[in-house]
Amino acid sequence: MSTCHFSESRCIGEESMDSSFNPNTQEAQIALKNFCDKIHNFSDSEIDHFKVRRDFTTKEPEITCFARDLDQFLREESSDSKESLALPWSYRKAITFMQARSLTYNTLKLNASFPNVLEIPISYWLNDRYTFKNKTTFDRYQSLIGEGVSPYSTPMKTDFSVFYGNRIVYLGIQVNLTLGRFSSGYVEGKPVMERWEAFVKEEMKNMPPGLQNGFQLTKDYWHSLSVQKTISDNAIFGIVLGIVLALPILTVATQNIVIGVCATFSMCCSTICVIGIIPLIGWKLGILESLNMCMVVGLTVDYVVHLAEGYHTSQKADRKSRVQDMLEVMGISVFSGACTTLGASVFMFFAQIQFIVRFGIFLFCTIGFSLLFSLGLFSTIMGIMGPSGNTGDIKMFYRKVKETFRKCCC
Repeated sequence: MSTCHFSESRCIGEESMDSSFNPNTQEAQIALKNFCDKIHNFSDSEIDHFKVRRDFTTKEPEITCFARDLDQFLREESSDSKESLALPWSYRKAITFMQARSLTYNTLKLNASFPNVLEIPISYWLNDRYTFKNKTTFDRYQSLIGEGVSPYSTPMKTDFSVFYGNRIVYLGIQVNLTLGRFSSGYVEGKPVMERWEAFVKEEMKNMPPGLQNGFQLTKDYWHSLSVQKTISDNAIFGIVLGIVLALPILTVATQNIVIGVCATFSMCCSTICVIGIIPLIGWKLGILESLNMCMVVGLTVDYVVHLAEGYHTSQKADRKSRVQDMLEVMGISVFSGACTTLGASVFMFFAQIQFIVRFGIFLFCTIGFSLLFSLGLFSTIMGIMGPSGNTGDIKMFYRKVKETFRKCCC
């Protein structure tokens, strides 16, 4: 990816192949066959553990593994041959096979040093014995088997556009899972990804040297799980950071620890309810939801901080009178401001762009819960246990600490 500039959104990087990859040795062919058999022979518990999808009609696991299908094809082909064509293949088996089909193959370029023996049966199998009549197998495996030009690449005698003797540059085994990019979140998907990662790494340790760099991947799902995990962590971090900062700021702004704690508690209630809306309406945690969750603390603090300030600036001594002053001075302004924002967010519900629709729903819920918990919960808490007199006053606490320190010094 170092070849891509950050502004090039469509750049996929520079492709490179592992030069040490070599599936042509007999040990490698046997190992590939055994690996395919092991996955195909998963027990029911292992299929559930790895979330392997079963075919709807046959109930067989949906696994596309070239080694099993190729070996079965070669065994069937052996009925017309004097010797077994089943895996593994050697140079002797490959050259004997090609010489028996001299109308198709030209073996003049091949000698005992010819390394790409596995490519000969694979190409013969994929291209339907080079009749090209049945493309089912080719279409199924064309993205899972890759070939590159080698010094031994030779055109067919009957078709100069088709080459054999190529170098195999990659081999893939496809396993369909029950997980879906849009139906499964990272909470369910990431453990499955880690199970497959551990399984493949353990299997690669026991592979011959030419196969030990194998790895597991998906087209984009595993990456999306990591992105979702990062988004979730960032959302949680944003919420926690917002609340941690809000408590001391509210305490300093109101100059009262009790008011600061109660206002922060009201914010937390609003935040929890807004977060709970996401799964209730069937949303998955995405980039938009993560951004909204980082903003929710900043939006929920807006109303409760005005009410807290109104309670703090009241000149009355008892909490009931201070709550009345708070609602008379700030309550109407808070309610009016919330109504205008709620009204503006309603129009977003009818937009055609989903980003705007979701942001409108998020904004409506955030302001609605903020209004509910500020005018409802916070006002009630202040009426029941709000500070009266000098209770919780940080200035009084500072004076006491200062006086105590002065006495100790003197």
